[in-house]
Amino acid sequence: GVGPPPPPPPTSITSTKKKWATVNLSEAIQEKGKNAAAGGRTTDIFLVGEHAFVPKPDHGFVGLSNQGATCYMNSLIQTLYMAPIFRKAIFSWRLDEERYGDKRNRIISYQLQRLFGRLLMLEKSCIDTKDLTASFGWTSGEQFAQHDVQELLLVLLDAIEKSFTHDGGENFIDNLFRGNTENFRKCKVCTTQTPSRAENFIDLNLPVRDLQTGPFGSLEECFQSFITPEQMTGENKLECDVCGGKSDGELGIRIKSFPPIAILSLRRFDFDLRTFRRVKLGHYVSFPFEFDPAPYVDGIETGNQVYELLSVLVHAGGAMGGHYYAFIKHIEKDKWFNFDDQNVREITEEEVRSSFGEKEGTPAKPGRRKGTAYMLVYLRRDLARRAAAEDNALVPESLREEIEQENVKWRQKKKEYEVRRDTFQLKVNMVGLEREHLVGVYMHRTVGEALEIIYKAVEEAGKAEGGVLPHNMRLRDYSAATKLAGRVYADLSKTMKDYGFHSMKSVFLETRKEGEDFPKVEEAKVTFGITKFNYSTGALERETRDLAIPENQSVDQLLDRLSEVTSVGKKQLRIFLVRLVDLVPVLVIEEGEWVLNTAGSGGGDGDAAGYRPKEFTVDMTIKEAFDWAEGVKCQLLVEDHELWSEKVRSSADKVQGIMREMEKKKHEIEIQITVDPAARAKVTGPNVAQPFTVVYDDRAPLRDLKAHIGTFLGWEASGFLLCSYGLKSREYRDSEKSLVDCGLFSGASLSVFEGVPLGRNSYKFRIFVESNPKDEKEQQQAKEAEGAAGRGGEEGAQESNDIEAEPPGVNAPLPPPPPPPPMPSSDVVGDDTLLYLGECVLDSQAPVGDLFPVLRTWLAEEHCRDVPFFRIRQKGKRGRMGKIFPVQSSLTGMFKTMRNGLEIAIQPLEKEERLLENQLLLTIETWSPEEWKIVGEKFEVLLNFEATTGDLKKAVQGKVPIPLEFLQVAKCPPIAHPFQIASAPWEIPDDVPLRHSPFYLHNGDTMLLKDTREKNKVDMGKVNFGFAESSLVIQTIYDEIPEDVLAAIAAEEN
Repeated sequence: GVGPPPPPPPTSITSTKKKWATVNLSEAIQEKGKNAAAGGRTTDIFLVGEHAFVPKPDHGFVGLSNQGATCYMNSLIQTLYMAPIFRKAIFSWRLDEERYGDKRNRIISYQLQRLFGRLLMLEKSCIDTKDLTASFGWTSGEQFAQHDVQELLLVLLDAIEKSFTHDGGENFIDNLFRGNTENFRKCKVCTTQTPSRAENFIDLNLPVRDLQTGPFGSLEECFQSFITPEQMTGENKLECDVCGGKSDGELGIRIKSFPPIAILSLRRFDFDLRTFRRVKLGHYVSFPFEFDPAPYVDGIETGNQVYELLSVLVHAGGAMGGHYYAFIKHIEKDKWFNFDDQNVREITEEEVRSSFGEKEGTPAKPGRRKGTAYMLVYLRRDLARRAAAEDNALVPESLREEIEQENVKWRQKKKEYEVRRDTFQLKVNMVGLEREHLVGVYMHRTVGEALEIIYKAVEEAGKAEGGVLPHNMRLRDYSAATKLAGRVYADLSKTMKDYGFHSMKSVFLETRKEGEDFPKVEEAKVTFGITKFNYSTGALERETRDLAIPENQSVDQLLDRLSEVTSVGKKQLRIFLVRLVDLVPVLVIEEGEWVLNTAGSGGGDGDAAGYRPKEFTVDMTIKEAFDWAEGVKCQLLVEDHELWSEKVRSSADKVQGIMREMEKKKHEIEIQITVDPAARAKVTGPNVAQPFTVVYDDRAPLRDLKAHIGTFLGWEASGFLLCSYGLKSREYRDSEKSLVDCGLFSGASLSVFEGVPLGRNSYKFRIFVESNPKDEKEQQQAKEAEGAAGRGGEEGAQESNDIEAEPPGVNAPLPPPPPPPPMPSSDVVGDDTLLYLGECVLDSQAPVGDLFPVLRTWLAEEHCRDVPFFRIRQKGKRGRMGKIFPVQSSLTGMFKTMRNGLEIAIQPLEKEERLLENQLLLTIETWSPEEWKIVGEKFEVLLNFEATTGDLKKAVQGKVPIPLEFLQVAKCPPIAHPFQIASAPWEIPDDVPLRHSPFYLHNGDTMLLKDTREKNKVDMGKVNFGFAESSLVIQTIYDEIPEDVLAAIAAEEN
């Protein structure tokens, strides 16, 4: 009942990916040691993610993992589990093993019982619900579908009811959840009251607002609205048998009985008739923690049945989706907890109150949308306290044994996981080893145990002689940069964790012969970074070396080491401390004696002369001389004192020169340059068949880098493009930007293409023009005939295959767009015909009004088109015209992001037009429901930006033969299919602004008109649009057709 057995252990655990595996602990450690000993890199194996091995928190509650979008189910399951009376009923159910056998996994009651038992007894902090959803008959698709928790409640309780009643059990669902209501009608004249029908309910769906009076602020107001009768007057009078005719009356509903577990759903999801959209009502609705239903339920006296709030199911998000979690009270502990999928934490009542919603006028807080209470679960206090006081040890014995076995397996896997997690690799260095050797060690091992493991691994790899006893080995710190061994890990009883070891740490394994002593080691605590000034080049060396010096060594030994690593004579050394703003002389020779300057932390004003010499001798220790640098890595600049005195006249000049060099070094980056193959033959400089590297200051402007590259290639900077490297290459055009502002860094790659660079704000736009299809077809045929005559017999001639094909560079023309859409048929209406002309370079920052002469010239010179007056518009989808660009705007303001290849449409006009920014120009077409198509001629109307639907109707009067009282308008859908048009929202009030919901109109958009007197040619009620709202279904085993029945049906058909 706990799943298939674990897979066999893998033959090798050297992997570059994390695996899901169950292996023997000792075998895994041995195998990992072998891999490390062989010099290979190993990766820790994780049985599962670390979250799977988090133990149950102290509060004792377990979370449920989210399978994709099952937060609504997790919230409901946790709520039902925390209801003691429901949990007791689930544990009291017994599985009929003989009846179900192998099919028991499809029994929902059995899986729910297993889940409740695991929530109660498992030792881990989170469990999955896959067995439960499998019993629902759900596939992986259902686990990723969002559903309503109210819908799941009804379907789940119905499925549980089937399970209990089929096995002869008590129908406890009715006893716990079912209440009764009664609909009635009352005549106000004779006061006769007639019950119409009685109904049962699992949950009460309470309204949270009234369309006339507005939103309700409390649960009590919601209840009062629910039971308040509707007044039936005027045309809605009721037929009264006693009065013998119609009379004023009331229609209402009364609650006859309230269940022990009362579930109240707040109707926060509604349909907005103004916008024709589904909306979520997030306003403030308070609810009590104790609830007396007496004022709303017949037959209950005040105080006789008091209910206690058990759970608040919260929805965070909007009308189209969101996230569920639950605030649930533990009855015995009298504490509240937040159950949010796998996370469970204790909360206060104040946090529960935060789910009331936002009060009117409260400013919205940034961040995630706040959740609001959607479903309230109340428990009758007498049953709640009585059930909570009973022993919860009602779990069936067989289930107890199963869960205990699962706990044992989980503890073992947890231990295995922790060993793998805490086993890290050490880089072991040793005398005689050519390179570091990787050895895996468990962090909770003592140093003494680790020594034996490390030496054994090195010995098995054939890298060390055998026979060395443990007391003849010791472990030391090691610096791969300086090749020096450091501190000794002398306390063999301390663990690797105590010493702060980490993965890929370098250590030195030191051995000695029997009877010999280990060499004395001084602790190294001061590390110096060494940079040398090279007088032959007049610049700093690019590499900075680290030098670790034991703090107990003398200054004289430091000077020896500095002389050794820099190849500068000891008496010629001059040493500076490198700070952020200056250089401080720390070791200088004055009159033949060494002088140390004190550089206190944060002291001084940046002037080297401000530091007073400190009396010392070269026999002083590093700790004594550099006490201000303890624990700090000092960056030292070393130079030849004699060369300095020969070439530099003053100390100030020297310091400033070196600082400039160091600042330059800090900003130097290496950039790899690749020349486009098509342009390599034109390079007059060196061979550029392979990429070459340029070292440059990242503070320099892009134009300087281009000039530098141009000099190297023998080109003018204005004759090539500098672009990013890769398939989606883009040109760097802002020559004033620094390299760092262009996003260039050390190691970046650039491509060089031949061509003329675009200006800083210039882009290539694809230009389309509105045209007559017939005329364009004739012109195209004429051009093709002319081209065929000019080619003559040269067609078919091909170049040699030896010539390298020229790849498309950045400056090459953009590929032509896809062919224009087919001419509109009877099913697609309202498409314009747009002809692609080519590319035109335009200034994105210039006003649109300044682009007219540029485009007019381009049309005349490049395409022989005389278009004196036109509009500039964005190209829409499916070949339609998009929004119109006002003359005062710029292309940058009309497009979200600027790039090459954006599309512009030119619409020819008969006369000049200048559209202002506060004007709204709309295209108007007429939809005929009877003819099921667009009819008549389209025209345009010019409105103010603040115009409403009513203003539009008045503006079209006289242009269409539809009286104002029968005129309706709607926005043309993106895909103008007749069914899409017919189903568009037409009934829009006259006061709705055209620039707001549901229109959001821009210049150039198309609006449709229709006459409400016309009837649709197609019955829309019978149309299947190919989509439907997903409904939640739980397929129980009792809903399946038995095999013998299926066989009988098949036999009858045959």
